[in-house]
Amino acid sequence: MRKRSGFTLVELLVVIAIIGILVALLLPAVQAAREAARRMQCSNNLKQFGIACHNYHDTYKKIAPGFLSKRNATGGKINDINLWSWGALVLPFIEQQPLHQQLDVGNIHLESLTPGTARHNAMRVPIAAFRCPSDVGPELNSARQRFNWAGGGATNKRIATSNYVGVNGAWNPDANGGLRQERGIFIEDDGRAFRDITDGTSNVLMIGERRWQYKSQENPPAIRTQEAAVVFGIRRRNDVNQRSDVLGGGRIKLNYTVANTADKRRGFSSEHPGGAQFVLADGSVRFVAETIEFSDTNNNEVLQDTAAERGPVSTGNTSSPLRSLYQKLCAIQDGEPVELP
Repeated sequence: MRKRSGFTLVELLVVIAIIGILVALLLPAVQAAREAARRMQCSNNLKQFGIACHNYHDTYKKIAPGFLSKRNATGGKINDINLWSWGALVLPFIEQQPLHQQLDVGNIHLESLTPGTARHNAMRVPIAAFRCPSDVGPELNSARQRFNWAGGGATNKRIATSNYVGVNGAWNPDANGGLRQERGIFIEDDGRAFRDITDGTSNVLMIGERRWQYKSQENPPAIRTQEAAVVFGIRRRNDVNQRSDVLGGGRIKLNYTVANTADKRRGFSSEHPGGAQFVLADGSVRFVAETIEFSDTNNNEVLQDTAAERGPVSTGNTSSPLRSLYQKLCAIQDGEPVELP
């Protein structure tokens, strides 16, 4: 009787080893292909926001404000109040007209949206256009978002997360909207016109990414969450971190991870390897490398935000020294138009 032939143990181990090597070789390629697809979707999201901003401008003759403040009986701005953001204002231009109408954006104030009502629940529904597919953050933002909900005082209520923030200028999103700071496209209350962008629409960043999670270079290293951004609005106009929920500035190095500080939530970042994507004022989408020129006199990754560096308020938008290419791309009229490499 003939013996049946089969794999010996050695042959089986060789086959397994070969399969393992093939998997090891193919897996990075598969992961790279998936990331390329996610990055393309993110680019499409930003492209839609660029088109939305241009359509908003065609309709209202200006770009949407960064956020809308609320005023008291004498016309003064109220600080600790809930304010609609640029993301809520452009909803009709990204095929979200029904949601815009349901929320009655700009006509009612956020504090009048009682928890549990249809309007509040609508703010908790994730909007795919505001999310980068590469980001690992939750669909609802954290309890840091506090709104003075009607009948409930200052109650934590989570609302939809966003990975996209408007460019407020070359520094921090200023706590009181000073001229030294608001040198970018998105500013408080008013909207820029494209004619205001004297550096050229192809030379100015308009909207960029911000990721949820940061890998802090602390000792020992730690994973920190900085909560990305939100879709609909902010709580306080007179607080840098609150304004940063929908706006970002060029003071922080792109993909900055040095320390677990509030600085990270004021800048731009992404989960894409090597940089982040932005839509420029002309509507084009560009990938900005995290190695883009960015420094101050001490080679810090967070520029020293002092009045001396920013320049006196009285001279307006053109006096503050902008040392790097990254900062200059965040300013609309610094008189030094630069192009992305």
